[in-house]
Amino acid sequence: MKIGNGEKLRNLMCRSSLHNLLGAIFLSCMQFHCVFEQGVISHAHNDYEKPLPLWNALQHDFGSIEIDIARLDSSLIVTHTLDSLYFKPTLEELYFEPLVSYLDTATTSLWLLVDLKRFDYQTLDLLHEIVSKNEHLFLRRSDPEGSKPLQIILSGSMPRREIMNSAKYIYFFIDGRIEHLGQGYATSSMPLISANFSQISTWNGVGEMSETDQQLLRSIVDRVIGENKKLRFWKTVDSEIVWEALIALGVHVIGTDEVERLDLFLQMRGK
Repeated sequence: MKIGNGEKLRNLMCRSSLHNLLGAIFLSCMQFHCVFEQGVISHAHNDYEKPLPLWNALQHDFGSIEIDIARLDSSLIVTHTLDSLYFKPTLEELYFEPLVSYLDTATTSLWLLVDLKRFDYQTLDLLHEIVSKNEHLFLRRSDPEGSKPLQIILSGSMPRREIMNSAKYIYFFIDGRIEHLGQGYATSSMPLISANFSQISTWNGVGEMSETDQQLLRSIVDRVIGENKKLRFWKTVDSEIVWEALIALGVHVIGTDEVERLDLFLQMRGK
Protein backbone atom coordinates (compact mmCIF):
# COMPACT_ATOMS: atom_id res chain seq x y z
CA MET A 1 0.00 0.00 0.00
CA LYS A 2 1.96 2.97 -1.31
CA ILE A 3 1.42 6.63 -0.57
CA GLY A 4 2.18 9.89 -2.13
CA ASN A 5 5.08 11.96 -3.27
CA GLY A 6 6.81 13.01 -0.05
CA GLU A 7 10.59 13.23 0.03
CA LYS A 8 12.42 10.44 1.87
CA LEU A 9 14.90 10.97 4.70
CA ARG A 10 17.81 8.96 3.36
CA ASN A 11 20.77 10.04 5.45
CA LEU A 12 19.77 9.47 9.06
CA MET A 13 22.56 7.01 9.77
CA CYS A 14 26.30 7.14 9.26
CA ARG A 15 28.00 4.46 7.17
CA SER A 16 29.30 2.45 10.14
CA SER A 17 25.84 2.33 11.70
CA LEU A 18 24.41 1.16 8.40
CA HIS A 19 26.89 -1.73 8.22
CA ASN A 20 26.05 -2.77 11.77
CA LEU A 21 22.33 -2.66 11.05
CA LEU A 22 22.62 -4.69 7.85
CA GLY A 23 24.65 -7.30 9.69
CA ALA A 24 22.05 -7.59 12.41
CA ILE A 25 19.25 -7.91 9.86
CA PHE A 26 21.18 -10.68 8.07
CA LEU A 27 21.44 -12.66 11.32
CA SER A 28 17.73 -12.16 11.94
CA CYS A 29 16.94 -13.47 8.46
CA MET A 30 19.04 -16.56 9.13
CA GLN A 31 17.10 -17.28 12.32
CA PHE A 32 13.63 -16.79 10.82
CA HIS A 33 14.34 -18.22 7.34
CA CYS A 34 13.58 -14.82 5.89
CA VAL A 35 12.06 -14.36 2.45
CA PHE A 36 11.91 -10.69 1.45
CA GLU A 37 8.33 -9.98 0.49
CA GLN A 38 6.81 -6.93 -1.15
CA GLY A 39 3.78 -5.03 0.04
CA VAL A 40 4.48 -4.45 3.72
CA ILE A 41 2.03 -1.89 5.11
CA SER A 42 3.59 0.69 7.43
CA HIS A 43 1.29 1.66 10.29
CA ALA A 44 1.64 4.87 12.33
CA HIS A 45 0.62 3.93 15.88
CA ASN A 46 -1.25 6.75 17.65
CA ASP A 47 -0.44 9.08 14.77
CA TYR A 48 -2.16 12.03 16.45
CA GLU A 49 0.57 12.11 19.14
CA LYS A 50 3.24 12.92 16.55
CA PRO A 51 4.56 16.48 16.11
CA LEU A 52 2.95 16.58 12.64
CA PRO A 53 -0.08 14.27 12.69
CA LEU A 54 -1.03 12.87 9.27
CA TRP A 55 1.63 14.76 7.33
CA ASN A 56 4.56 12.90 8.83
CA ALA A 57 2.99 9.55 7.91
CA LEU A 58 2.10 10.73 4.40
CA GLN A 59 5.61 12.05 3.82
CA HIS A 60 7.08 8.69 4.73
CA ASP A 61 4.76 6.59 2.56
CA PHE A 62 2.79 4.98 5.39
CA GLY A 63 -0.26 3.01 4.37
CA SER A 64 -2.10 3.03 7.69
CA ILE A 65 -2.73 5.64 10.38
CA GLU A 66 -4.17 4.97 13.83
CA ILE A 67 -6.67 7.53 15.12
CA ASP A 68 -8.30 7.18 18.54
CA ILE A 69 -11.64 8.94 18.91
CA ALA A 70 -14.39 9.60 21.44
CA ARG A 71 -17.68 11.45 20.97
CA LEU A 72 -18.31 14.72 22.74
CA ASP A 73 -21.86 15.90 22.09
CA SER A 74 -22.02 16.27 18.29
CA SER A 75 -18.25 16.14 17.69
CA LEU A 76 -15.74 13.32 17.34
CA ILE A 77 -12.63 14.15 19.34
CA VAL A 78 -9.20 12.71 18.59
CA THR A 79 -7.96 11.40 21.92
CA HIS A 80 -6.42 8.42 23.69
CA THR A 81 -8.15 9.15 26.98
CA LEU A 82 -11.55 10.52 27.95
CA ASP A 83 -10.31 13.53 29.91
CA SER A 84 -10.15 17.19 28.76
CA LEU A 85 -12.06 16.47 25.55
CA TYR A 86 -13.09 20.11 25.15
CA PHE A 87 -9.44 21.07 24.59
CA LYS A 88 -8.60 18.46 21.94
CA PRO A 89 -8.99 18.60 18.13
CA THR A 90 -11.84 17.01 16.24
CA LEU A 91 -11.47 14.22 13.70
CA GLU A 92 -12.55 16.58 10.93
CA GLU A 93 -10.06 19.29 11.89
CA LEU A 94 -7.04 17.05 12.33
CA TYR A 95 -7.60 14.48 9.57
CA PHE A 96 -10.62 14.67 7.29
CA GLU A 97 -10.37 18.29 6.17
CA PRO A 98 -6.61 18.10 5.47
CA LEU A 99 -7.07 14.79 3.64
CA VAL A 100 -9.78 16.21 1.42
CA SER A 101 -7.48 19.08 0.45
CA TYR A 102 -4.50 16.76 -0.01
CA LEU A 103 -6.41 14.41 -2.29
CA ASP A 104 -7.27 17.28 -4.63
CA THR A 105 -3.67 17.20 -5.87
CA ALA A 106 -2.17 13.87 -4.76
CA THR A 107 -2.81 10.15 -4.99
CA THR A 108 -2.90 7.87 -1.99
CA SER A 109 -4.23 4.59 -0.66
CA LEU A 110 -4.62 4.87 3.07
CA TRP A 111 -6.17 2.92 5.91
CA LEU A 112 -7.62 5.00 8.72
CA LEU A 113 -7.64 2.65 11.71
CA VAL A 114 -10.21 4.38 13.89
CA ASP A 115 -10.06 3.12 17.47
CA LEU A 116 -13.33 3.74 19.31
CA LYS A 117 -12.35 4.67 22.86
CA ARG A 118 -15.98 4.75 23.96
CA PHE A 119 -18.46 2.84 21.84
CA ASP A 120 -22.05 3.86 21.27
CA TYR A 121 -24.23 3.97 18.18
CA GLN A 122 -24.34 7.75 18.31
CA THR A 123 -20.60 7.68 17.62
CA LEU A 124 -21.07 5.39 14.62
CA ASP A 125 -23.92 7.52 13.28
CA LEU A 126 -21.87 10.69 13.62
CA LEU A 127 -18.84 9.12 11.94
CA HIS A 128 -21.05 7.83 9.12
CA GLU A 129 -22.51 11.30 8.66
CA ILE A 130 -19.06 12.92 8.50
CA VAL A 131 -17.74 10.37 6.01
CA SER A 132 -20.81 10.72 3.81
CA LYS A 133 -19.91 14.37 3.17
CA ASN A 134 -16.99 13.09 1.06
CA GLU A 135 -18.33 9.73 -0.02
CA HIS A 136 -16.31 9.79 -3.26
CA LEU A 137 -13.11 9.40 -1.19
CA PHE A 138 -14.12 6.55 1.13
CA LEU A 139 -14.28 2.88 0.20
CA ARG A 140 -17.59 1.12 0.74
CA ARG A 141 -17.78 -2.55 1.67
CA SER A 142 -19.36 -3.23 -1.73
CA ASP A 143 -16.59 -1.44 -3.67
CA PRO A 144 -13.66 -3.23 -5.33
CA GLU A 145 -10.60 -3.17 -3.08
CA GLY A 146 -8.48 -0.07 -3.64
CA SER A 147 -11.07 1.72 -5.79
CA LYS A 148 -11.23 4.66 -3.35
CA PRO A 149 -8.25 6.35 -1.67
CA LEU A 150 -9.43 6.08 1.96
CA GLN A 151 -10.63 3.05 3.91
CA ILE A 152 -11.96 3.25 7.47
CA ILE A 153 -11.28 0.22 9.67
CA LEU A 154 -12.95 0.36 13.08
CA SER A 155 -11.03 -0.99 16.06
CA GLY A 156 -11.68 -1.26 19.78
CA SER A 157 -14.47 -2.82 21.81
CA MET A 158 -17.71 -2.97 19.79
CA PRO A 159 -20.40 -5.38 18.55
CA ARG A 160 -18.49 -6.40 15.43
CA ARG A 161 -20.99 -8.75 13.85
CA GLU A 162 -23.89 -6.31 14.30
CA ILE A 163 -21.95 -3.55 12.60
CA MET A 164 -20.84 -5.81 9.77
CA ASN A 165 -24.39 -7.04 9.20
CA SER A 166 -25.81 -3.54 9.16
CA ALA A 167 -26.85 -2.17 5.79
CA LYS A 168 -26.41 1.34 7.18
CA TYR A 169 -22.69 1.43 8.00
CA ILE A 170 -21.48 0.86 4.46
CA TYR A 171 -18.15 2.68 4.94
CA PHE A 172 -17.00 0.78 8.02
CA PHE A 173 -14.65 -2.18 7.83
CA ILE A 174 -13.70 -4.05 11.00
CA ASP A 175 -10.40 -4.80 12.73
CA GLY A 176 -10.79 -8.32 14.10
CA ARG A 177 -9.01 -10.31 16.80
CA ILE A 178 -7.49 -13.79 16.74
CA GLU A 179 -10.62 -15.24 18.32
CA HIS A 180 -12.63 -14.06 15.31
CA LEU A 181 -10.72 -16.35 12.95
CA GLY A 182 -12.77 -19.31 11.86
CA GLN A 183 -16.01 -17.62 12.93
CA GLY A 184 -17.30 -16.78 9.46
CA TYR A 185 -16.30 -13.12 9.34
CA ALA A 186 -16.01 -12.21 5.67
CA THR A 187 -12.72 -10.63 4.63
CA SER A 188 -14.66 -8.09 2.59
CA SER A 189 -15.84 -6.66 5.92
CA MET A 190 -13.01 -7.73 8.25
CA PRO A 191 -9.78 -7.36 6.25
CA LEU A 192 -7.48 -7.02 9.27
CA ILE A 193 -6.68 -9.09 12.36
CA SER A 194 -4.79 -7.35 15.20
CA ALA A 195 -3.28 -8.84 18.34
CA ASN A 196 -1.27 -7.83 21.40
CA PHE A 197 2.21 -9.22 20.74
CA SER A 198 3.17 -9.13 24.42
CA GLN A 199 0.42 -11.65 25.20
CA ILE A 200 1.92 -14.09 22.70
CA SER A 201 5.66 -13.66 23.16
CA THR A 202 8.02 -11.86 25.56
CA TRP A 203 10.71 -11.56 22.88
CA ASN A 204 11.99 -7.99 22.50
CA GLY A 205 14.62 -8.43 19.81
CA VAL A 206 17.43 -9.33 22.20
CA GLY A 207 18.75 -12.85 21.72
CA GLU A 208 16.73 -15.44 19.86
CA MET A 209 12.99 -15.93 19.92
CA SER A 210 12.08 -19.32 21.34
CA GLU A 211 11.06 -22.04 18.91
CA THR A 212 7.75 -22.33 20.76
CA ASP A 213 6.98 -18.65 20.17
CA GLN A 214 8.02 -18.89 16.53
CA GLN A 215 5.72 -21.84 15.96
CA LEU A 216 2.82 -20.08 17.67
CA LEU A 217 3.33 -16.93 15.59
CA ARG A 218 3.59 -18.94 12.37
CA SER A 219 0.36 -20.74 13.18
CA ILE A 220 -1.39 -17.39 13.71
CA VAL A 221 0.02 -16.03 10.44
CA ASP A 222 -1.11 -19.17 8.60
CA ARG A 223 -4.64 -18.86 9.95
CA VAL A 224 -4.85 -15.19 8.96
CA ILE A 225 -3.47 -15.86 5.48
CA GLY A 226 -5.87 -18.79 5.17
CA GLU A 227 -8.75 -16.32 5.40
CA ASN A 228 -7.04 -13.84 3.05
CA LYS A 229 -6.81 -11.25 5.80
CA LYS A 230 -3.85 -9.17 6.95
CA LEU A 231 -2.17 -9.34 10.36
CA ARG A 232 -0.96 -6.57 12.67
CA PHE A 233 0.56 -6.77 16.14
CA TRP A 234 0.58 -3.99 18.69
CA LYS A 235 2.93 -3.69 21.69
CA THR A 236 5.96 -4.67 19.66
CA VAL A 237 9.39 -3.15 20.29
CA ASP A 238 10.50 -0.53 17.77
CA SER A 239 13.59 -2.32 16.52
CA GLU A 240 14.94 -3.25 13.10
CA ILE A 241 15.53 -6.80 14.34
CA VAL A 242 11.93 -7.11 15.51
CA TRP A 243 10.54 -5.62 12.31
CA GLU A 244 12.57 -7.99 10.18
CA ALA A 245 11.51 -10.98 12.26
CA LEU A 246 7.83 -10.05 11.93
CA ILE A 247 8.11 -9.60 8.17
CA ALA A 248 10.02 -12.87 7.86
CA LEU A 249 7.25 -14.66 9.74
CA GLY A 250 4.70 -13.24 7.31
CA VAL A 251 3.17 -10.33 9.27
CA HIS A 252 1.63 -7.89 6.79
CA VAL A 253 1.28 -4.66 8.80
CA ILE A 254 4.21 -3.28 10.78
CA GLY A 255 3.32 -0.68 13.39
CA THR A 256 5.63 1.87 14.95
CA ASP A 257 5.91 5.03 17.00
CA GLU A 258 9.09 5.90 15.07
CA VAL A 259 7.85 6.77 11.60
CA GLU A 260 11.13 7.99 10.08
CA ARG A 261 13.06 5.00 11.42
CA LEU A 262 10.67 2.40 10.01
CA ASP A 263 10.54 4.18 6.66
CA LEU A 264 14.33 4.17 6.40
CA PHE A 265 14.46 0.49 7.36
CA LEU A 266 11.93 -0.46 4.68
CA GLN A 267 13.76 1.61 2.08
CA MET A 268 16.98 -0.25 2.86
CA ARG A 269 15.42 -3.70 2.55
CA GLY A 270 13.24 -2.88 -0.45
CA LYS A 271 9.70 -2.26 0.77
